[in-house]
Amino acid sequence: MEKKLKDFQIATANHIVDIFKSKRQRRVLLSDEVGLGKTIVSKEVIRQVGELDETYGVWDDGIYRVVYICSNANIVKQNTENLGITEVLNIDESRLSMQHLVVAKKAKEMKGGKPQILIPLTPGTSFNLQNSAGNMNERALMYNILSALPDFKDHKLALKNRLNIYNANAVNWNNNITKYEQEISDLDGEEGDYSKKIRQEVMEDEGYKEASSLLLKTISCPDYATSNKAISLFRLIFCKISMKELSPDLVVMDEFQRFSSLLDTEDNSEEALLTRNFFGQENGPFILLVSATPYKPFTTLEELNEYRIDSQYQDFIKLTDFLFKERADFDFKQVWHDYSMGLCRLSTDSLDILIAKKNIAEDAMYEGMSRTERYRTQTKTDLTMGIDVGDVVSYCQMQEIIDVCNDVQKGQFGAKTVPMEYVKSSPYLLSFMDKYKLKQAVEKALDGRLLPISSHKQRCLLKVDDVYRYRKIEPCNAKLGKLYDILFGEKGEKHGEQLLWVPASHPYYSIPSHNVFARNHDFSKILVFSAWEMVPRMIACMVSYAVEQKSISLAFPAATYTNQKESDEINERNKQENRKAGTERLRDESLRLTSFPSLFLTKAYCPEEYLGQDIKNVRASVRSYIIGQKNIKVQPQSYSAQSLLDAITQFDSDCTDEIQLSSEALDILTDMAIGSPGVCFYRLLQNQDLAREAAAEFCKMFNRRYNAATLDIVYNKKSALTYYQQVIDYCVMGNLQAVLDEFAHMIDEEPVNANNVNKIQKRIVDSFIGRNYQEIDTTESFAKKKKKWRIRTHYAMPYGKMKMNERDTNKANDTRLAFNSPFRPFVLTSTSVGQEGLDFHWYCRKIMHWNIPSNPQDIEQREGRIDRYKSLYVRRNVAKLHPDIYEWSGIFDEARNEAEKEGLCELVPYWSIPQKLLDRIPDSQQERIESVIPLYPLSADWSKYERMKSVLGLYRLTMGQPRQEELLELFKDLREEDVKRLLINLSPIRRK
Repeated sequence: MEKKLKDFQIATANHIVDIFKSKRQRRVLLSDEVGLGKTIVSKEVIRQVGELDETYGVWDDGIYRVVYICSNANIVKQNTENLGITEVLNIDESRLSMQHLVVAKKAKEMKGGKPQILIPLTPGTSFNLQNSAGNMNERALMYNILSALPDFKDHKLALKNRLNIYNANAVNWNNNITKYEQEISDLDGEEGDYSKKIRQEVMEDEGYKEASSLLLKTISCPDYATSNKAISLFRLIFCKISMKELSPDLVVMDEFQRFSSLLDTEDNSEEALLTRNFFGQENGPFILLVSATPYKPFTTLEELNEYRIDSQYQDFIKLTDFLFKERADFDFKQVWHDYSMGLCRLSTDSLDILIAKKNIAEDAMYEGMSRTERYRTQTKTDLTMGIDVGDVVSYCQMQEIIDVCNDVQKGQFGAKTVPMEYVKSSPYLLSFMDKYKLKQAVEKALDGRLLPISSHKQRCLLKVDDVYRYRKIEPCNAKLGKLYDILFGEKGEKHGEQLLWVPASHPYYSIPSHNVFARNHDFSKILVFSAWEMVPRMIACMVSYAVEQKSISLAFPAATYTNQKESDEINERNKQENRKAGTERLRDESLRLTSFPSLFLTKAYCPEEYLGQDIKNVRASVRSYIIGQKNIKVQPQSYSAQSLLDAITQFDSDCTDEIQLSSEALDILTDMAIGSPGVCFYRLLQNQDLAREAAAEFCKMFNRRYNAATLDIVYNKKSALTYYQQVIDYCVMGNLQAVLDEFAHMIDEEPVNANNVNKIQKRIVDSFIGRNYQEIDTTESFAKKKKKWRIRTHYAMPYGKMKMNERDTNKANDTRLAFNSPFRPFVLTSTSVGQEGLDFHWYCRKIMHWNIPSNPQDIEQREGRIDRYKSLYVRRNVAKLHPDIYEWSGIFDEARNEAEKEGLCELVPYWSIPQKLLDRIPDSQQERIESVIPLYPLSADWSKYERMKSVLGLYRLTMGQPRQEELLELFKDLREEDVKRLLINLSPIRRK
């Protein structure tokens, strides 16, 4: 479904296109606050610009060309649908040097009407050549072009060998060459126009002589460095050709501050040479810069560099120079200078004079910028944290190891003390510090020696025997202990480890208060950001292991930790053994029963009819309905999963024969009507085949040992024969139907129909992400070159630094989609990779700042990941405001009607809920975005945080000003209403 634009988004898009249509300038900054749908606005701008005619420089060659540039491929994967990109970016073919082929293929595909080409690029792979030989795809395409040139046609075999510079697998290399040979042939047709044109442009390039000379030299005398240089020069040639072929009408640069160097077209770098084709030409393309934080928002006096240059102010001036470069009717620098001087003289000049200058500057900025901000809803901040004994022990022991290493290397070790930030960020450092120079140095210095600490006391490595025997492992880190408290309760009383999905925001019926879902009714997934790459791995391993330990060690005291993936091909005897240990507990007939999409049972329970009732009453009514509709004789008798399947089959066949059932069997069928996976999916998807497939995938989670152990603890049972009953009851207590309906609404706001049912089913199934593993060092493997231990990660997962290739970006996207589902993982930990442009808000309203970032810009970007459209905290609050409405669309419609009566734009209720509306909910039930910032007592982080908090409140007022810290001192004596008058307003809907 195409998302409908809200009023403020339409106003913003219209303002941007009006600037383009005015012909005064062709560059605009869209700087709406994080999470307000800048991608949706960009799509509307793309649409409206596409409706302009040739007088605006669009459709000059009969094709509307749009280039979308973003900071990384993960953002492209997410924004593909929202932006209108019909084909998902293939990372391996995203290099700029290959885009001449991509453009030609897309142009050929266009049939009738006004053809549109929308091509995504990522600077990390597209623009940055770095004197490298690129990837295999680039070189395979390059070979097909160069091999037919006069200089190389007699050296094809040698050319092929030289271009395979990294000695890739011969089969893969030849397959790639064949692939692009076929694609070029398809484009050429009988005339050969495409390849002939590209080869001619290669030979006419000013760099061709040098590049061909070097490549011929390395053909006659192979040399890696020369080959690398020659290939790099040819990559540059092909990049320039691609730039020419792209010839965009509109360029959208998303989160451009991550690659702001692309805006600098004056220097002589390869990047600047390439981007001059985009930005340096007169009457070039329309350019839309997109970023919520387009420049560093604040610089303290201490942060000024040795030359006293204010980098924040330089960023601001660089940006405005780029935006207003074409303007001859005003000098923005002068306008801004006048306003800045007025701010500096605030203590002596009239406030009215300053506000007049502010208005002039604001109007000038509005000519090239747009920014809308949400209504402020107070964020709950949690700073409470003590010091764990393990913190102190870890520090002392790591220092002891470093001292020993210095003794061994006679003072040449390279480190005298252990970095305090390392110890504050992670326990068991040597288990998780892979790729850190300090760990590598310790391994080299010890050279196979044992750690200089008694093995049973050491806290630098996880002990393999502890993990193997599922012993409790202390967090040994106050921050990790704080995370455990949030997830499981300070005393473990909430038992968050027993949740297999996030409780429904709008449950259809109430359940007993002692149930785990009732105790965790306000449960949220947690997004954690850290400055250190070891932290995502550490949290994923430690939290996931803690969840297994809390379940398996209690349910199966003799169980041990399997250190390898379970094989899919195990014999029946092993299957039986595994069932005893907790896996494969849903046997064939039980699995068929729980995933069976019964038509009769689906109709037996109507959620809307029983909305808000107690589950006891719901069960009684549904049970009566089943008895009243079928010829059932209740009498004592044994039953099994198979006999229940037989009974349901008779129900669905409209058989009128008498069916004998025990009271217990009838209770199970009643629960199946309310919450069995097969029935719930059928009620949602309205398609038996799709429902059966989705339910079967869903039920696989109950066959994992740690989940089976959880249900055994919850129900105090361990029988494989009755396990399916525990599964069905768990689904009833977990309001599974409400959970699925809420998820479906987030996937597609339209009711399920023939057009979107496959999309919804696929998205749900894709959420059931499998186990992942992290390899870590233990006491057995460290410094001994033994195989590392493999820890399963499922409850928590990392979203850290990855390679820029198709496999890793797909894996990252799968992890993001799973986190944006009600199912596990419940904790996602990332470095700055996940900080910008990505959505993590569907089931998360809690964010944890493991380390305080260096500037407020990062805080805003981080919290913007979970404060977005229809986020978890918004859904839960609107559901509490309108508990008597059944469907989510109806809930939001009613909430919007109320907001409209209050004169509020469509930020409410989809992004924000103002306090005057929240006040209708009891304080104890109000939910908010929660920001957890674990600060050690007496730490310097406290003063760092206080500064960050004050800066966040005033940076909009001082935007683009030099020496901001001095300016903030001047505002301390101003009244709050005067400060508000000085705030710059660049919001199209609010200015109206």
